[in-house]
Amino acid sequence: MRLFIFLLLFASSAWGQASQPLRLEKTIELPDVQGRIDHMSVDVKGERLFVSALGNNTVEVIDTNAGKRVKTIHGLQEPQGVLYVPAVDRLYVANSKDGSVRVFEGNSFTPLKTLDYGDDADNLRYDSDRKRVYVGYGSGALAEIGGGRHQGWRDKTRRSSRIISA
Repeated sequence: MRLFIFLLLFASSAWGQASQPLRLEKTIELPDVQGRIDHMSVDVKGERLFVSALGNNTVEVIDTNAGKRVKTIHGLQEPQGVLYVPAVDRLYVANSKDGSVRVFEGNSFTPLKTLDYGDDADNLRYDSDRKRVYVGYGSGALAEIGGGRHQGWRDKTRRSSRIISA
């Protein structure tokens, strides 16, 4: 499967050149990734792209500067949402099949924590002011996850009927 990356990863430079059209920067081969690709997240400083390979049950870690895959995180259950939080150097992965959010250390990808939501964990968003990760799961539920290097883990699960946009 080919992953066409329109390197909007470094969008700050592109915003200054709004009059120029988007152009294909690189094509990165992922030959052993099968099935659907879902959400992506970027580590701008580390020049990495995290790709949820839902059909492969993996997250692919791409070095955007070198244009190649540098790591595959195996053992996931239909990963959909993926979120890298540079402030705490953590990678969050929402798994739709088992309803979990798995948290990994951002460089070694050592598993740190698994949070179980029971059903269809999907979208992940980060609120930098509150230092919280939000996960959408099930049929309209929203959970707030706090934690990091210097904080205890907190998981506040809330059912929400209103739509929260990032």
